[in-house]
Amino acid sequence: NGGSDHQIAPSKRVNIHTEKGIVKAVFGWPAIHTRHGGEKEETPQLKNIFLDCGCTTKEEVEKLGIHVGCVITYEDEFMVLNDRYYVGRALDNRVGGFMIAEVARLLHENKVKLPFGLY
Repeated sequence: NGGSDHQIAPSKRVNIHTEKGIVKAVFGWPAIHTRHGGEKEETPQLKNIFLDCGCTTKEEVEKLGIHVGCVITYEDEFMVLNDRYYVGRALDNRVGGFMIAEVARLLHENKVKLPFGLY
């Protein structure tokens, strides 16, 4: 699938979706000078990566509604450049999906019966 090759980078912004709403966070992993025994720069792995949501205690994290299993999305913003160009991730797929939904909506609202199956 085309869009799942996200790079996890330090300080990449994310939204943590909780039952209390969205909590902002950033990806982090230990700075080189805080590592034990001067390990070389590691790639992010489960054991060394974390999401920093600005909390200092487990209680604080839980109070925000964050728990293991919360859905996380990248905070990639849609932008308009020079009042002219639309910029955002996977806009081709999203616009295509919107167009398909519009066709289905208009067919339904106008009670159009097609003489063929539409997929």
